[in-house]
Amino acid sequence: MAQVASAFGMSRTTVTAAVAEVDAGLEPQARVRRPGAGRKKLIEHDPDLLVALDALVDPESRGDPMCRLRWTVKSTRTLAEELSAQGHPASSWTVAQLLHYMDYSLQANSKTQEGAQHPDRMVSSVGSTPR
Repeated sequence: MAQVASAFGMSRTTVTAAVAEVDAGLEPQARVRRPGAGRKKLIEHDPDLLVALDALVDPESRGDPMCRLRWTVKSTRTLAEELSAQGHPASSWTVAQLLHYMDYSLQANSKTQEGAQHPDRMVSSVGSTPR
């Protein structure tokens, strides 16, 4: 078993446990880990994280407060940096997941006026000058 373990770069105890499962007649499962195994959610370790994130987002959120659709124009990276500065370390990916959990949508700034308002951007025909 030691040779098999070293050939596959696995722990010898893992190979021994696998052999014991096969000998016991256990069928393969779709799960990789046992139920409850793995890393706990960040909000379980830091229950104040959602409150701190909502305090950062709420003053600048957009949308109808009575409607489920609310959005923020702050980037997840900016929010993650502000949370870390407050003592709630979180990645931008985690912030995006938490915003989704809180029913927020990320929206980019959009132009309020389009077209050729600036003289340098005006389209002119041949022989005419910009207005």
